[in-house]
Amino acid sequence: ARSTCVGWRQAAALRLWPRLGRLPAAASRQSSGGPAAHDDERDAYQVLGVRPRAGADDIRAAYKSLAKQWHPDLFQGAKAVEAEKRFQEIAEAFQVLSDPEQRKIYDTELAVAKDAEARRKAAQRFRATSWNTPVVNVQERLRNAKREEPGSANGMVAAACLFVTVNFVLVFRFLAG
Repeated sequence: ARSTCVGWRQAAALRLWPRLGRLPAAASRQSSGGPAAHDDERDAYQVLGVRPRAGADDIRAAYKSLAKQWHPDLFQGAKAVEAEKRFQEIAEAFQVLSDPEQRKIYDTELAVAKDAEARRKAAQRFRATSWNTPVVNVQERLRNAKREEPGSANGMVAAACLFVTVNFVLVFRFLAG
């Protein structure tokens, strides 16, 4: 039942903010900083330029300011196409963040996506260091393993047991008098 619920929430969050599906891959890349640079890599908070803990008034103010700045009617030609994309992004971000219930679902899925990215990066660091760690005397270990016969370990155990038993008997006889 839990996996169904999580799947439903994820599907709902992706409907609310389609770019969330690309967030883990996008989080590892850096934005070049231009106005339209890697727009689909940003989350709804970054699109509106607000902190994740921003209140409804801050979100509304950021939306109004950006909507005025990027309204497609203010641009012509190629800039109008870019402005239309930005304006749509801003409207989508505001739609998600202005509804408390949608925002809660979005925040949960955003945290899961970022945690998954952190786990992926940690696993990559582990693999990078573990594969680069030199193993000392690999060839010597292989030669020694080939030289040993399968039954030689049993012989060593038997010899050690015999040695301990003989020493125990000798010490016991010496102490007993």
